Amino acid sequence: MTETRTVHDPFLGEDVQVSNRLVDRLRGKYANGPTMPNGEPEFGWREFPVPPIQKEAADLIDRLQALLEWHPIETAPKDKMFIWARSKGDGKFALGLAYQNVSGGWSDAYGDRDAPREATLWAHLPPAPESGR
Repeated sequence: MTETRTVHDPFLGEDVQVSNRLVDRLRGKYANGPTMPNGEPEFGWREFPVPPIQKEAADLIDRLQALLEWHPIETAPKDKMFIWARSKGDGKFALGLAYQNVSGGWSDAYGDRDAPREATLWAHLPPAPESGR
């Protein structure tokens, strides 16, 4: 479902529905008509040409948001390092680095094979910083 909101368009001189997602607006994607119960605009979407820098910014925002999302541990990638988390209660979490090999065996970065099994969520590792020095 796509969230929309109403804004005043000074060029048309009327209120219009626009996507509530910044990345849609950066890509020049705007809703046509009121939002239906399914969350989509009644008359679909209208797209306008935008400068390439805006598309690049929208792509970067999408990639960064994906890095910040947590996923159910059952969907953890195989043969890659990732961050794992489990609730300890009272709003506290245990975090760690884990690796799941292609056969499904787990271990965390410190060799503890039980810690990742108790994990409930995982997230991608952020990319390593570029060495510019």
